[in-house]
Amino acid sequence: MADFRCVLLLAYRSRMLATVALGMAAMLLIAWLGYQFSGRQPQTVALDLGISFIRVFVPVLGVLQIQDFVAREVERRLIFTSLTYPRSRSIFLLARYAAVLFLTAVTMIIFTAVLAILVKSLGGTYQQGTPVNLGGQLATSTLFSIGDAMVVIAFATFLAVVATVPNLVFLVSIGFMVVARSLSGVIQLLYADNTLVTAAEHYRAGLEWLRYLVPDLGMLDLRRAALYDQAGLLPDPLWPLIGMPLAYAVLLLALGCWKFERRQFS
Repeated sequence: MADFRCVLLLAYRSRMLATVALGMAAMLLIAWLGYQFSGRQPQTVALDLGISFIRVFVPVLGVLQIQDFVAREVERRLIFTSLTYPRSRSIFLLARYAAVLFLTAVTMIIFTAVLAILVKSLGGTYQQGTPVNLGGQLATSTLFSIGDAMVVIAFATFLAVVATVPNLVFLVSIGFMVVARSLSGVIQLLYADNTLVTAAEHYRAGLEWLRYLVPDLGMLDLRRAALYDQAGLLPDPLWPLIGMPLAYAVLLLALGCWKFERRQFS
C-alpha cells in the first residue's frame, strides 16, 4: 500500500491534473467541432470522436507514468533507495502498475462521463434516426477500453524493466498499441481484397503468425453498440473478451516480475 500511495502522490506532484484538464478540454473541443460540422447523426459523430480521443490519450498518459515511475527511477538510481524497504521487488513493480492502472481507469471513467454529458446537452430537439446510448452500452464500451489500457500498461511495465533507455518504453509501447489494435483489421482487409498488396497471401500468412503473439485489442473496441444503440452489435459471448486482456496482462507482469527480481543494478 505504501508504494501505491507513493505513486499517487508522485502523479499529483508531476502535474498530472493539469495534463488531464488540458486533455479533457481538447476532447470536448474535438467532440463539439465534430457535432457542429457533421451533416448527419451529429451526436453519433461527437461521441465517436470523443471515444477515439479517450482511447488514445488516456493509455498514452498511463504509459508515460510507467516510464516516469519505473524506467526513469532506475535511470536516476533512485531505485536503490526504493529497494531498501522490506518488501520484494515484485511487490514494488506490481504496486506501481496497480496505481497507474487505477489512475488510468478513473481518468477514463471521468472523461467518458463528461463526454456523455456534452453529447446529451448537444442533442437539443433534433431526433436522430439511430440515437446514441449513453447508459449501459457506453459503460460497457468504457469497461473494455479499460481492459485495452490494462494490456498496454502491462506491456509498458515489462519494457520498463528490460529497457536500458527510458524513452524506448514510450516509443515501443505506442507501437505495440497501434499494432495490437489494427492487426486483425488489416488481416480482414487482406482477406477481402487480395489486390491491396503484392503477394497478399504470403503477407497475410506472416501476419497470421504475428496474431498468436500480439493480443487483438481491436476486439475490445465496442463503441458501435453505444453509437447506434444496438445491443446486438456486442459480441456474444463476452467472456473471451474479458479473459484475453487479463491473460496477456498477467503474462506480461509475470515476465516483468521475473526479470526484475534477477536484474542487476549498477
